[in-house]
Amino acid sequence: MHKTLVLILLFVFMAGASKGVSDTLQFHYGASVFAPLPNQQWWNPEVSWKNKYRDYDSGDSREAYLGSRSLFVWLTDAWHLAQTIETLGWV
Repeated sequence: MHKTLVLILLFVFMAGASKGVSDTLQFHYGASVFAPLPNQQWWNPEVSWKNKYRDYDSGDSREAYLGSRSLFVWLTDAWHLAQTIETLGWV
């Protein structure tokens, strides 16, 4: 019983922390701890959404790799990864 409760609380904490990360990225990115990090193509939601496409800026909106717009979208940027971790925390 005790181990089960600890596991449940761990998953709830993980979901809440991931929700905080995704909300910060989406609504307060410029003032967040993520803004000065390297690899803005991964962290910055204003540009990272393009990672699921081959070369969106040049007009190539094909998938960057198989499933990058669906099954594997969680691998394309920090926001989608945080959303996936949050969802898994509640499952």
